[in-house]
Amino acid sequence: MGELLGLSSLASPLMVLFLAVVGFHLRKTRLRTHLDTLGKINIYFFLTVVLSNSFYRKGIGISDALISVSYIFFATVSLAILIPLLRGLDPPTRASIISSSLFPNAVNLAFPVLQATRGDYSYASVYAVTAIVFQSIVVPFLGGTGNALSYSLRGLTPVLGIPLGLLLRELGINSYLSFTFALLSDIGILMFSFVAGLSIPVGNKWVIDKRIALIGTWRILVSPAMHLAPFLLLLMLGYPLNHEALAQTLVEAVMPPALVNISYAIVLKFNVELSISSVVVLTPLGAVAGAILGLSL
Repeated sequence: MGELLGLSSLASPLMVLFLAVVGFHLRKTRLRTHLDTLGKINIYFFLTVVLSNSFYRKGIGISDALISVSYIFFATVSLAILIPLLRGLDPPTRASIISSSLFPNAVNLAFPVLQATRGDYSYASVYAVTAIVFQSIVVPFLGGTGNALSYSLRGLTPVLGIPLGLLLRELGINSYLSFTFALLSDIGILMFSFVAGLSIPVGNKWVIDKRIALIGTWRILVSPAMHLAPFLLLLMLGYPLNHEALAQTLVEAVMPPALVNISYAIVLKFNVELSISSVVVLTPLGAVAGAILGLSL
């Protein structure tokens, strides 16, 4: 079994970077017209497989719960601060700022960055699931409408990968099926990287102003500080610190706004230009910050 698992090495750092560059250079081709389809394949198939593989291999433990708590703490405190702070803005702009500040690119960018810098994204899988669930529940109500609730619930499909992975872990699967899961997970990571590059918006219809500065500050400075708090509290209470869980959580914490925020902005009539601008401007900064943390922690 070990020899078979060793064959699954497609998602090497160089391949992750290569696929991102290829996707970026194909932005102006007809392939971009299939971006929505590719994104759905990533979310509904590959992310489900990646989560199944992660939970099959590592199971679930106290550190996983702590990762979820750290994100929920960050998101709820952020909502409590940002909603009154931005009360003077029009609802579409306020909704875009909040969604861009709270919901990071937890899969398409974070997983490849972690694979490239740490060779593992198993704890980040827990983070991604928590963020996806929280986003699907909260975002439809940011703009004062529930019209897209059914659209959001479809985004919860990958969560099914968790019980599937845990079930397979409990039952045990043969080496060939295990290898297939690992291989599909590697392909999924490369697809995330490719779609991340392909998804960078084309054109110059974007802005840089104090709203983008606020989102950037929240993502790169406020977010990791808030995520760190539950870990420090547990440490102060005398519990051991899972270093890898903390490292992967902090890399996720500085990721730029998620690409799906643009889709939500379009469907829910948020400020689309602002949502696009936050992705375009902050993706390079967040990717660099995440890579630095991934290599240094």
